[in-house]
Amino acid sequence: MYNNLDEIGDVERFNRRMMEYLIWYNTKKVHRSLNNKPPLKYYLDEVINNSKKSNMLWTLTNNGVFKKDII
Repeated sequence: MYNNLDEIGDVERFNRRMMEYLIWYNTKKVHRSLNNKPPLKYYLDEVINNSKKSNMLWTLTNNGVFKKDII
């Protein structure tokens, strides 16, 4: 189930593998919500070249907690 646990102990290796995954995910992996295109291709084809509004939305990664809520 956890076939990459050995990489968690090595921060540099983990970060390198995470970047490789993120680059793959955003440049090669097709997404159904983006007409079966990778996000980068969709963005270039639909948004930049056609001036179409993107349906890729920003998401909150802080569970809705903002700095002012912490203070």
